[in-house]
Amino acid sequence: MGAVTTRKAPWRFPRLSDPVQEFFLCILFHMLLPFVPLVAEIAVLGRVEKKTVLLFLAIYLVSLGVSSHSRLMFGATIVFGLMYSMFFGLAAAGGDLAAPVIGFGYLILTLGMLFQAAERYNRHVVEQDRFWEFTEETKQ
Repeated sequence: MGAVTTRKAPWRFPRLSDPVQEFFLCILFHMLLPFVPLVAEIAVLGRVEKKTVLLFLAIYLVSLGVSSHSRLMFGATIVFGLMYSMFFGLAAAGGDLAAPVIGFGYLILTLGMLFQAAERYNRHVVEQDRFWEFTEETKQ
């Protein structure tokens, strides 16, 4: 009888687990996609207008807060969102806002995004919640 040869399976890239995929899907759609208008403005004008940044900060901060499970995050982002809505109104009326106003906005934005990313990691990877609930498998 002949010798039996075993064939070694080819190496494969490891697959990300479903909870990790849910987390990255959340980061992509919930946290990064809203930046597309800013990128488009840079592509068209070569810069982002001060008014655009202020409006973006107002809306984005509120959206982070309302999707958070933290009451503190919700309250803080509503306050900062209203504050930056007021700054947008002042800039739209021709007021010249100091650079620290926008610099502080970037700081709040960064802190909010980091907090949200940590919260979303817990929600999607640790607790294994789906990002889009309509993709959840139905249990029969």
